[in-house]
Amino acid sequence: MNQTTAVSVLTALLVVLAGCTGGISEDGPSTDASVDTQTDHVDGSDGTVRFYVSDERNAIGDFAHLNVTITKVGLKPTTRDETNATETANGTANGTATEADDSAPEEGWREFDVDERTVDLTRLQGANSTSLGELNVSGGSYGSVFIYVSSVNGTLENGEEVRVKLPSDKLQLHKGFTLGNGEAVDFVFDVSVFEAGKSGKYILKPVIDQSGTGEEVEIVDVDAEDDEPTDRGSDASGKSDTGENGSSTNETGRTNETTTEAALIASSSDSWSSVGG
Repeated sequence: MNQTTAVSVLTALLVVLAGCTGGISEDGPSTDASVDTQTDHVDGSDGTVRFYVSDERNAIGDFAHLNVTITKVGLKPTTRDETNATETANGTANGTATEADDSAPEEGWREFDVDERTVDLTRLQGANSTSLGELNVSGGSYGSVFIYVSSVNGTLENGEEVRVKLPSDKLQLHKGFTLGNGEAVDFVFDVSVFEAGKSGKYILKPVIDQSGTGEEVEIVDVDAEDDEPTDRGSDASGKSDTGENGSSTNETGRTNETTTEAALIASSSDSWSSVGG
């Protein structure tokens, strides 16, 4: 993929706050340090990132409201060794999900403000999304993505207000993508709300196996749809049609539990089209 020509690169990142239990890892990627490996693998050309937030069901069914306020998103360019490891993964699952360590160094991160956007994860079902904003980024390879969360406020179906734990003020995902010459890419950052056993306590965590490029996910922008029914069996309120077991099937044939999503989108571009469009 040619990354030497200075071009406008459009990338759409989908941040998915979702409820899938598999693939969570507390360990970051292992890399060998050397003088060459510490060079950020970006080419300096500017591009645009359109950022989405979404939530797929786990314990979200327990909530009448689950308000999450996001203040910033961040991208970390890969080193040369990290890029080579990604390219030679030979089709295996790539990346790990972590709860961010506030004491960890932040050198090399590109951070972007998103104006303290609050989304109620219970209101947006299925593939539905709502816009956060547009990011201008440099073309190249990125190995990690994070979101800063300033507050999480939950109200259960019975009216009880509960604390949803966020281990730190941000959630970090070690899974990469590349901005190529004139290429458009969607990326999904999947975060789940879990109940800790039967304790009645809840926690937000990133999920690796539901995160990745937009070729693997579907995006329905509810702002653009203007509250019209979605393509995935949703009614005008944005809630998916479900069976007796609380499951729904998306257009890609993947069967999910009832899903909740909020997504961030920015201005349109002739070089970008939504997944499935």
